[in-house]
Amino acid sequence: MYSMKKIMILDDDPETLDLLTRILHKKYEVYTETDPAQLLKDSLDYQPDLILVDHLIGDITSKDIIGVFQKRDALRDIPVVIHSAHEQIEQIAASVHASGFIRKPASISEIRNYLENQLEDKDVNGTCDV
Repeated sequence: MYSMKKIMILDDDPETLDLLTRILHKKYEVYTETDPAQLLKDSLDYQPDLILVDHLIGDITSKDIIGVFQKRDALRDIPVVIHSAHEQIEQIAASVHASGFIRKPASISEIRNYLENQLEDKDVNGTCDV
């Protein structure tokens, strides 16, 4: 039996979460969260194949989130992609060792294709490359 890949999405904008869920739900099992602490807690149980995070959620940045993931053995190898309109997103993603980034706004096909490629790279290499 085919098992759908799991994607967790962290964003503080419910409309963005709704849109991303609509874009991805036919091909992936999607879990959304607005609270970084809850995402970190739930990720241990959910065991996602990829996490998509907004760069800035309140006072928390993607650097903070990725830092916590990298300190936990069970979460360290999960690719994290940053989704942000920040003008320096490429540099931020590289500096925090994210698996990649998607610049907002992005088209539906750009989002789907990018995440599909990230998940395929993970299957082939065991990790994702930026």
